Amino acid sequence: PPPRAPSKRRWLLGALCLASAAQAAPVAVSQPFETGPACNQAEVGTVRLALDTYGSFGSATAISTDALFNPADDAPDRGARGTVYESKPFLCRTVGNSSSGRWLERGAMGGAATVADGDLGQLNSSYSVDGVRVEMNARFECDRLTQCWHFTNQTAARIDTMALTHYVDGDLFFEGNFNNDFAATSVGIPRTVYEFDAGDNPNEPTTQLALYGTDPQDTHLTGWEVGEYSESRARIANTANGCAPLRNGLTRSAGGNADPNGDRVTDAGYDVTLSLRFDVGPLAPNERSDEVCYTLRWGYAQACSDEDSDGICVPLDNCPANANADQRDLDGDGVGDVCDNCPETPNPNQADADRDGRGDACPRCVAQPEQCNGQDDDCDERVDEVPAGVGNACMTGSPGRCANGAQACANGRLSCVAAQMPVAETCNGQDDDCDGRVDESTPIDGEVCNNAGAGACTQGVRRCVNGQAQCISASEPSPEVCNGADDDCDGRLDEESPGVGMPCETGLPGVCAAGQTRCGGAAGIQCVDGATATPEVCDGLDNDCDGAVDNLNGGGQRACVTGATGLCARGLESCLAGALSCTPSNVAAGETCDGRDEDCDGRVDEGTRNACGGCGPTAEDPCDGRDDDCDGQVDEDAACGNGACVDGACASPCENGECPRGQRCQANVCVDLCSGITCPDGQRCAEGACFDPCAGVTCAAGDVCADGICGPDTCAFRGCPQGERCADGLCLPDLCADVDCGPEAFCRAGRCVDSCATVACAADEACQDGACVRPPCGGCPTGQICSGGACAEDPCDPSRCADGEACVDGACAGDPCADVDCPVGQRCVVRGGLAQCIYPETDPDGEVTLPDMGPPPAADQGVEPPKPGEDSGTVALADGGITGGTGRLDGGNLGGGDDGTGSGDGGGAADGCACNVNGERAPGGGIFGLLLLGLLRRRRTLGAVHRP
Repeated sequence: PPPRAPSKRRWLLGALCLASAAQAAPVAVSQPFETGPACNQAEVGTVRLALDTYGSFGSATAISTDALFNPADDAPDRGARGTVYESKPFLCRTVGNSSSGRWLERGAMGGAATVADGDLGQLNSSYSVDGVRVEMNARFECDRLTQCWHFTNQTAARIDTMALTHYVDGDLFFEGNFNNDFAATSVGIPRTVYEFDAGDNPNEPTTQLALYGTDPQDTHLTGWEVGEYSESRARIANTANGCAPLRNGLTRSAGGNADPNGDRVTDAGYDVTLSLRFDVGPLAPNERSDEVCYTLRWGYAQACSDEDSDGICVPLDNCPANANADQRDLDGDGVGDVCDNCPETPNPNQADADRDGRGDACPRCVAQPEQCNGQDDDCDERVDEVPAGVGNACMTGSPGRCANGAQACANGRLSCVAAQMPVAETCNGQDDDCDGRVDESTPIDGEVCNNAGAGACTQGVRRCVNGQAQCISASEPSPEVCNGADDDCDGRLDEESPGVGMPCETGLPGVCAAGQTRCGGAAGIQCVDGATATPEVCDGLDNDCDGAVDNLNGGGQRACVTGATGLCARGLESCLAGALSCTPSNVAAGETCDGRDEDCDGRVDEGTRNACGGCGPTAEDPCDGRDDDCDGQVDEDAACGNGACVDGACASPCENGECPRGQRCQANVCVDLCSGITCPDGQRCAEGACFDPCAGVTCAAGDVCADGICGPDTCAFRGCPQGERCADGLCLPDLCADVDCGPEAFCRAGRCVDSCATVACAADEACQDGACVRPPCGGCPTGQICSGGACAEDPCDPSRCADGEACVDGACAGDPCADVDCPVGQRCVVRGGLAQCIYPETDPDGEVTLPDMGPPPAADQGVEPPKPGEDSGTVALADGGITGGTGRLDGGNLGGGDDGTGSGDGGGAADGCACNVNGERAPGGGIFGLLLLGLLRRRRTLGAVHRP
């Protein structure tokens, strides 16, 4: 442990100043938590803390940020003060006779990769440590932080003990300093340990910090402790004799028992710590543990053990586990009524021999036969249940079905209760609703029915007659007329209706003007057009009957192909004198940087793009470890104030070693302890030293260890050397690794091919290897291929292709983009089975767009190219780091991707896959590369179909 007293005080005061300063620099944490407006802040106050992705927080952790608490009721008001020096879990495991453990905190974890997401008071995080998969869920609400954990054994051996001990060194800076804190513990379960400020006077409320498990049965809780910094922390982390147990008491390292008077409160102030231990083992290989949860709560309450929060302290509380602020005790036996098993008879020992919840001292009942009198005659704690005489038949005096009844006991008296209750009246010859009338207003009365006749004679209405439903006809046969009915009851509708089949005028324009009369059923005789309206064509007629001739598409014009290139390729189709012609929609104009050919010369954006292949001015070159302005130099103009740019991050100035934890002073700036240290293959640096994450890890047969994790012995898992790529599980030479094709071409399978990025083709053509060609079938939509001269559904399912393959011409084949390095600012797409390079903002599907998709945009419209920084492909890592650009996981150069500035320069060479996390270079290849495989937005990936 670090030295105590002044060192700890400086850390806390420094953290408080940083947190209160308006211009405080942000810290690298995964999730800030703060009491929101939905909470009753007037009751609990406000809490603000930052939790790292491993589960720790506090001013002594690597995030160097204290938990601030501003109570609602403190008098005088102290404002927001620091409350936690260290809050962190210790994970200990025992396999056979060997035990080991680690604090789950950023500094101790050495920057191990995490996968995390969080939103609005919640954080989910997962990572692996020492062969154990750790899953954490943290929830923050008002004044409570709850953390839940699952652990999975990823080793090939049985883990005999899996223990999680959460340790809290709370320093409440409201009265005095951290040496003036007191502590207490609860009486019952769940076990709660408290820390509070300003002494142990139970009559004065004070600031309080509580730690307790959320399981009301404490199923996995195996120990608790109130200790003293730093003796308690050092003992928890000592695994020489197994996973250290807790002492289940209020202790102090120098004086032993800290509660001589037995009131469950420490008798003097000191630098107290709180700890709970949970055990979830043993765990077999690949077995996942039960969930364990615990809560940290900030509050302002009595300075004592008051687990039921009723304001009465132990031992004065006559019912310590149940809230009873009035302390009501009718029999005066010292046990409150809310928990007294015989509240009207004194019984301080609460004896209950038969364990029925009723104390042995309670008066006993003399059993008698039960009667209907409102009393418990048979002493079974029930009243008037089945007394004598009940159930005898009787008459209620009501009519109909409600007449018969049976005797029942109600309110201590016998009465006759109807055996059947009233129901809705039905046609059955009975008085169903008990009103003294039979079959009145039944549901069938007036219903339309069919009496087996035809036409108008078929329909009738129902009536209830002598308890039977009958259908009575409603009409007689009549002469047939055009009305949609069978008037003459012959089974036919509107036959031989007068006035049908005569010529008439519809009143409609165009070809729909002439019509003929017909019977429209209930609508009577109508005049209908003899010709049906059809879509308008250019033929000099009003085909769609809208009153206008040759007004195609309802009067608008359709898009068409002029035969020119660029913006001049599209036109508007016009109908003149009954014939179609195509008039260009745009005229040639000055070229701008937008991925289009405005001057219609067959070239795109010529002379308009910057050195990074993007539009607009070249980006500045900040301190980020990348060549943002594409001049071949990295961070050459980076500005870091009075500090310096080191390894792609601004380093703070220093003089006499005053650097934060995890850094050292070098050349008058603070740099990471691992800065300048190059570790051998298979090792990585943490806290300034190289270590082998696979040391001590035993993998199953056929698996290998990479970056501390066991996985299949394939190149995709362990990574390929620089200059090679992974294909079909083998590391093969990268044919494009040493080929430079310049800015106008790209390398494909070791050969330079002209890029399509600057080529503009006619609307019915597509660019292939820098030249415009007419595609087969005239170009097919996305998801279709050209087969037999016609477009057909693509039978290939991309998800079923193996690694390094893609859907090409309807079948899984080698991915055409696997061996392609596009020029700066361009990306790879597949056209006609061949890899092509284009600008990201043009031709998004790599397909020819035919001119039947609606009217084209005006000359000054079009798709805006992405602004610098948009669609960057950057991913915010769970531990606060940022990885920029896209890159190769096949052992080649980590570069050529879009890093958010339009430069596409993702970095230099790396052994497998690498990224920049919080200014530190993480190791490449192995499992770390696989973890990033699902996170990075890549230009080139193995086994993926290349779509824009």
